[in-house]
Amino acid sequence: NKINHTQTMDAIAQSRSYIDKIVGHKALRKDSNVGKVMLLDEYTTQVLANVYSQTQILEKEFYLIEQLNATHEPMPHLKAAVYVRPTAANIEIIIREISQPKFKEYHIFFSN
Repeated sequence: NKINHTQTMDAIAQSRSYIDKIVGHKALRKDSNVGKVMLLDEYTTQVLANVYSQTQILEKEFYLIEQLNATHEPMPHLKAAVYVRPTAANIEIIIREISQPKFKEYHIFFSN
């Protein structure tokens, strides 16, 4: 069962549309002196890489892109957008992350 070029482009367009909604979400709009970080899993890292270059994501005022399961230094001046698959492992990591918050706010978005 081959996936044709149109289906691939549709999937990329749908991914871009969803990521655009994340990066433009009203809760993540820039406050004075509040930057943004995006926390991803392995899958959503690839999704993001397929629709945005690092320069483009920086232009959206995301100053840091990290893996959700990485050790983060406390950065209470940043808002975090968490974009991951809704797996049991990711939920467990999110619970651990927000029980000892490193960022000012967390906004969680799931991929399908």
